[in-house]
Amino acid sequence: MNIFPDSAKETFLFLPVRQLVAGGSDLEDVDGFGRTALLASVEGVKRSHFVELANMLLQSGANPLAVDNGDAGILHYILRTTSACNKAHTREALFQPIEDLLRRLLLSNCNPNAVDENGDTPSDLALSPGTWVLWCNALDAAGFRPHEILLEDDHIKGITHGRTILEREYQRILESQPPTWKVERQQPFESGEDLPVCANCGLPDEWTPSRSPFDYIGAYVVQMEDGFSHATFTNHRDGTFCANGRKWASCRRQSHRKDGEISYWSGKSLSLRKHIARRLWEDKILSQPHDAYFWATGLSHDWLSSSSA
Repeated sequence: MNIFPDSAKETFLFLPVRQLVAGGSDLEDVDGFGRTALLASVEGVKRSHFVELANMLLQSGANPLAVDNGDAGILHYILRTTSACNKAHTREALFQPIEDLLRRLLLSNCNPNAVDENGDTPSDLALSPGTWVLWCNALDAAGFRPHEILLEDDHIKGITHGRTILEREYQRILESQPPTWKVERQQPFESGEDLPVCANCGLPDEWTPSRSPFDYIGAYVVQMEDGFSHATFTNHRDGTFCANGRKWASCRRQSHRKDGEISYWSGKSLSLRKHIARRLWEDKILSQPHDAYFWATGLSHDWLSSSSA
């Protein structure tokens, strides 16, 4: 839902929003999904602008604690969307403002352990390489310990891990190799059409494999009401591509829930990956978003330079 004008350069195009706010418009009005203007702003403008717009709305009195009809709050929205658009070509300059906004929201009492109707916490939705670094950095900057946040996630979901298991899995992943590089590209919807690109980040649909602990989330371009956008979808339990992210109910693999649509991952398996990702961040193996992406996928900075040329 593109409710706000967008431009790659001209921030004055936010003037209509400023005028609505100054005119007394209720920032807590919601759409059919229960989204306030703040929640909708995350998905309504390009990556290069949503932080500026969100900060404007917060400055004007938007409620940072609002949730939609599915109990997802602003942290869910930001981390889900950032994970979906977590591509190698995402410009480094976009990361710091997102991290700063996450910190601001955490300091405004947004709950880092909030659970939506799907049972997801913000940390569950942050489990893509670059996004995970932003999330841990923001938690740390806001005075939280990522380890304690993950333990609270586990407590909420009734999950426990033995210390020996965590250490063994961590060492195994340190010794693992990056995946064999294979890109799954979206085909044109009709013969002769251009490949669809995400309205938020401007990048095409290319699913890429990642090594554990980042083998959980796949990102796909899907057709929304007003265009195309990256969305997250669970990979198969072995980290491989699931065709349901492209076309609903098209995958014939067996690792799906009973409804045949979502590839099922146990809560304990997801929790284990979060703890391992946290250790990778604490040990400085994952320090910058792009470095985390390259570590997970096996791509190199040279590949990024050549593919951008």
